[in-house]
Amino acid sequence: EFVINLASKSLCRAVDYAGIYTGKKVDKFKECSLTKIPSETVACPTIAECPVSIECRVSEILEMGTHDVFIADILTVTCRGDIVDESGRADFSRAELLAYAHGEYYALGERLGKIGFSTDKEEKKKEPFYKLLYVLFIASLAVGSLFVLLLHIFLNSP
Repeated sequence: EFVINLASKSLCRAVDYAGIYTGKKVDKFKECSLTKIPSETVACPTIAECPVSIECRVSEILEMGTHDVFIADILTVTCRGDIVDESGRADFSRAELLAYAHGEYYALGERLGKIGFSTDKEEKKKEPFYKLLYVLFIASLAVGSLFVLLLHIFLNSP
């Protein structure tokens, strides 16, 4: 069993320290001023200061030479109350999550879009044109063939 604790940018120094020193020689919780709290479904502790905790149970261990890869089932995901919005959803922009890539730390949080936003943008770009065609179509039915002739001239003029 294990817990993946997603750290916020305020924990960057503690995360860096914990990544450098082994827990065999140093009490990382003490040295980083972190608080152990009981997890909901697993025996190992959760870090209270982390905005999101993912409790897991190992289902398979793959030996990869010098390291092992743990395949696990997610049992529980817990979000700290201050990142939950009024509707009960996690607002990850409030979490100010920390990311690590190529030896550097980054703060996350800017919302870039929701699922399907790439197709919504195209539809929004086309929407005024389709609305215009719809309005023109309705108008042409109301006014009759004279309007259709004027529309034809308008659309084919340079």
